Amino acid sequence: MTRLAGKVALVTGGSAGIGRAAALIYAREGAKVVVSDIAVEGGEETVGKIKENGGEAVFIKANVVNDAEVKELIDKTVSTYGSIDCAFNNAGILGEMAPTADCTEENFDKVININLKGVFLCLKHEIPQMLKQGGGAIVNTASIAGLIGFPTAPAYVASKGGVVQITRVSALVLQRNLILDKANKLLYDCIKGAKLLFAAILIQGKEPKEHAWLFAATRTNLM
Repeated sequence: MTRLAGKVALVTGGSAGIGRAAALIYAREGAKVVVSDIAVEGGEETVGKIKENGGEAVFIKANVVNDAEVKELIDKTVSTYGSIDCAFNNAGILGEMAPTADCTEENFDKVININLKGVFLCLKHEIPQMLKQGGGAIVNTASIAGLIGFPTAPAYVASKGGVVQITRVSALVLQRNLILDKANKLLYDCIKGAKLLFAAILIQGKEPKEHAWLFAATRTNLM
C-alpha cells in the first residue's frame, strides 16, 4: 500500500511502543519518516526496521521539553525531506504512581514537562510550517485518563487532560477541523490492549481531503 507516497511523517517518542508502530505503518504506506526520541539506540533501531522493509527514514535526537531542540527538529525534518505532512506528537511518560498528596513536585514537573509542554512546543513549531506549506495533519497522543482521571496518577491525568484541551484550543484558533476519537475505538496490541485517546488537527490546504488519511494511518492496522 502506498497511500502516503511522497509524504513526510514526523514521529516523536519513536523509539518503542506506539511511536515505533506508527512509524512502521507510515513507512509501509510509503511515507518518508523522521523518527525522534531522546533514546538514540531505540530510535535508530526503529529506523533500521523501516529500512529493512524497504522504507526511507532518518533518526533525529531531540528532547521535546527543550524549545531550541524542537525547533531544530522541525528545521532538520524540512531540510531533509522538504515538508512535514503529518506530525505525530507521541513522546510521553507515565511517571510515578501515587495519590495527589503523595505525588512529589519533581515527579509532577517531569510528567507535565514531557507530556504537556512537549506537545505544546511541538505544536508551536509544527503549525507555522504546515500553514506555510499549505496543509498537514497533527496527531497528539492523549489518554482516557485525561477525561475520567485515575486516583493514583495526578500528574499523568493532568498532563493528558491538558493535551486534549491544547489540541482543541489550537484547532479553534486555526479554525480547522478537530478529530477526537472515542477511546473504546482505539485498542492497540502494541501496548498490550491499553485504551488510548488521540486528538488531531487537520490543517487543510487547497485540497481539503488530501491529508485525512494521514490521521487514519496512525489508527488502522494496529489491532
